[in-house]
Amino acid sequence: MSYIKTLKNGEILTKKAKNRKLTPYDRFMAKKPPSTIPYSKKITITSPKSINDLQKIVDQIKSKKGVMLDLEKANQVEHQRALDFLGGAIYSLNADIKKISNSKYLITPKGMDIIFSYDNFD
Repeated sequence: MSYIKTLKNGEILTKKAKNRKLTPYDRFMAKKPPSTIPYSKKITITSPKSINDLQKIVDQIKSKKGVMLDLEKANQVEHQRALDFLGGAIYSLNADIKKISNSKYLITPKGMDIIFSYDNFD
């Protein structure tokens, strides 16, 4: 039965699909484990100057990119306001924030693991 007849009559073909032999590429892809890290490996380093910059940081997190936030130039009130704003966004996106120093933070999306190691690799 043709496609046009199927549309006119509303009947669906009941033929089974032909048995197709696997190609070497199909066998290779079947053995290959799926990717476990579908995230971008990019981390943006930024020092926000306004609330619009903070919104751009949230957009970066939404698009599965990490952000290193530098609040060194901000005064104490701006520093706390930025952390409060980003804290809410981080909570709602299930992201993670790690403090690197007094005014530097690393924000990563859900599922991206960052491991801090203070071992010397000499």
